[in-house]
Amino acid sequence: EIVDDGITGFLVDKSNPRQIAEKVELLYNDRELLRSMGIAARKKYEEKYKLEIFENNILYVFQQIKCGRR
Repeated sequence: EIVDDGITGFLVDKSNPRQIAEKVELLYNDRELLRSMGIAARKKYEEKYKLEIFENNILYVFQQIKCGRR
């Protein structure tokens, strides 16, 4: 859910060192892909995972729970 495969990073099998090495090599050799993934990952972080956004989401959940019990 955090990583969008091919957009903000790569999903790899942690027990497959060859697959991990291939993705690292791909990023090493394609600096534009590395840069674009970094930008996309930062944007996703800013939109979904910054502390104030997380706090607002938790507050919303608590408000929904409170309203549901009235």
